Amino acid sequence: METLKAKLINMYEECSMDFEGQKLAERIMNIILPFCCVVGFILGYIMEQLSISVGMVLAGLMVCMAMVLPPWPMYRKHPLKWQKPDKAHNE
Repeated sequence: METLKAKLINMYEECSMDFEGQKLAERIMNIILPFCCVVGFILGYIMEQLSISVGMVLAGLMVCMAMVLPPWPMYRKHPLKWQKPDKAHNE
């Protein structure tokens, strides 16, 4: 049972993202999505094709999801430092 508990804790630590990582992921998302929307709108307007606009937005969404959703190591550089449990509250 202890090995299962240790494996679950290890899996959680590998899949977690710290607060600085969340800020970086949000910044990346806020750059990629508007850029792809503007470029897609301009290309679609020039070529008079709605499918180009939609395709560009969807491509940007896929790139953004690939960069932001997985817990890449760049999002885990600042781990949280938890306080030690207080013995007075445990009794």
